[in-house]
Amino acid sequence: MGALHERTRLRSNLAVLLVGLLAGLGLVAGLAKLLHLDLGGRLQRLRAETVRPDGAPVAEGVNVQAAETVAYVYDNRCGWKLAPYVQIHRAIGGLFDVRNRTNSEGFLDREHALRTDYFRIAFVGDSLTEAQQVDMAQRFSERTEEYVYTMSQGNKAVEVMNFGTSSWGTAHEYGAIKHFVLKYRPDEVWIFFFAGNDVGDNSTRLNGPPMGPTYVYAPDGALKDVLFGWTMPPPVTRGERSRGKAEMDHTEWDLEVWPFMFTEARSPIMDGILGDTRKIFRLTRDLVASQGSRLRVVYLPSGWEINAPLFERSASEWRARNPSLTDLDARTPERKISAMMAELGIPFLSTTPLSLEYGKKMTIDHYSPFGHERIAEVLAKYVLDNCEVPPLATARPDGR
Repeated sequence: MGALHERTRLRSNLAVLLVGLLAGLGLVAGLAKLLHLDLGGRLQRLRAETVRPDGAPVAEGVNVQAAETVAYVYDNRCGWKLAPYVQIHRAIGGLFDVRNRTNSEGFLDREHALRTDYFRIAFVGDSLTEAQQVDMAQRFSERTEEYVYTMSQGNKAVEVMNFGTSSWGTAHEYGAIKHFVLKYRPDEVWIFFFAGNDVGDNSTRLNGPPMGPTYVYAPDGALKDVLFGWTMPPPVTRGERSRGKAEMDHTEWDLEVWPFMFTEARSPIMDGILGDTRKIFRLTRDLVASQGSRLRVVYLPSGWEINAPLFERSASEWRARNPSLTDLDARTPERKISAMMAELGIPFLSTTPLSLEYGKKMTIDHYSPFGHERIAEVLAKYVLDNCEVPPLATARPDGR
């Protein structure tokens, strides 16, 4: 009788517990509905692993290990460059839509053998030389090869290599010449100097590590080498640059420093940058000469030098900030670089007359196919008039 009573009491307790549980669930469901809480859906999504317990979404397949295409890579030899064997898609609506591929060295160019039977010229420059905006066959590097051959009635030929890379300055080009170009033993190396940003790209204030240059000087102040990447651990580099106030933003550059390229007035910062640029050219000249090659410089003008309205607007703003800039002249940057090359004994060719003659037809963001054609014609004529290109029937005496 006692056992029966105990079982009856247990069943009663279980019934009360079940009723309480159901009431509690009903209360929770009612509150969830009142507060618009989707508990069922939340639990279902959590069970399906599409949300974390805190409710944040989780991407499907969260355990990912996959190779991805990288276009530009940091490179301790030259700051950065394109990766080998990648296809670059460059497009601006209504202007161009182009795909080009890099070679095994990571440059937009065909493959070249280390040795050649032809007179070889290496073109080195920034994005204007790289020229992603046109098919490779339309660039002034490839068109120069065509024009040398046709202008000489098939009697002479040159092989042109293109080592152009976006955002390079003269410092980066020195690194590329040292580590990539000279192993091909070119007869000549041509640096395409773009006045619009090459000076700034050489500035350690504006362009710090890992992409920007670190200059190594001899005790007498001569430039010994140019390094890239993190020559010190990043925190040390950032700390030293901060303590030395070595950083400069682009607004300061555009309004406070860059205007001194257009005047004979002096700026300690611009004087230092131009001094380093002169030292880079001297170092590059000597490096190229040590390998039996010759350095030349081709000048590509900036927009301020060929677009009068742009220059006048900028000059007005510069004078408003610095009234001492009374002699601003769009022709001054080329005069400064030309004089620098004359001092260093480096042959100098300007393409400014082309841009002044043809104006907007020369460009579509960068040079247009028309612009590349006009520049190639000038370059090819210069090659035939100034370079010792042997007739095709003549074997190379040095076996380069």
